[in-house]
Amino acid sequence: MRKIKFRAWDKEEHEMIDGDSWFFGQDELEPFIDTVERAYEYYDLMQYIGLRDKNGKEGYFSDLVKWGKAVYEIVWNEDDGIAIMRYIKGKEIFKYLRIEQIKQGEVIGNIYENPELTERQE
Repeated sequence: MRKIKFRAWDKEEHEMIDGDSWFFGQDELEPFIDTVERAYEYYDLMQYIGLRDKNGKEGYFSDLVKWGKAVYEIVWNEDDGIAIMRYIKGKEIFKYLRIEQIKQGEVIGNIYENPELTERQE
């Protein structure tokens, strides 16, 4: 069974918050659920996808993955209800990759801390 983990981008402080420091016991869960809705105003939550890249780095939604000569973003595909990697830039081989392909790629950043990695170079 994979561990369910999160991290969050603080929209005001412009910094990533590691979810390993979050712990909610049974008694604390109910108030937490109420604050989650309000938290979206201040944070963008990213869930661990349960897979690591070729270097052992964990993959989260919104991470950018170098695969071949292209950069892909880990996203949720609403139509199929699965995580995928969507082409962002570089030498396009495939428009989408199965999430398992992260094992042959390298997590090089995320859309929040490294927006320059998403910019297309003509």
